[in-house]
Amino acid sequence: MIDVDAFEGLTELTHIDLNSNELKEIPDSLFYSSYLKNINLGYNRLLAVPPNFIDSVSDNTVFIKLDLEKNFLQNLPYLSNANRVVDLTLSGNPVQTLQYNDLSGYTSLQELKIERMGLKRI
Repeated sequence: MIDVDAFEGLTELTHIDLNSNELKEIPDSLFYSSYLKNINLGYNRLLAVPPNFIDSVSDNTVFIKLDLEKNFLQNLPYLSNANRVVDLTLSGNPVQTLQYNDLSGYTSLQELKIERMGLKRI
């Protein structure tokens, strides 16, 4: 478990790697840096991602990478600031269906990795 204030004060943080822990959830608005460009949450046990967990990123910042590989996400995550995500990795999650509009908020997306998900319908 990560305390909601665990990264408070790290206002210049650009990269954070929480890969290969056993995180089951992450708090809303976990990150306080408006410079954050790379978040790696791959290989955890996340069932969902809070829609506003990247809201602290400033309006002029574009995420370079959000890695959610090999978690337990059954749906593509809805993020209130999905337009800031340029590179999204969801590979290895048990998402079986990719629905119309699932990616509509990801307007800046340049790279999408969705292999090994067991997709049955697009």
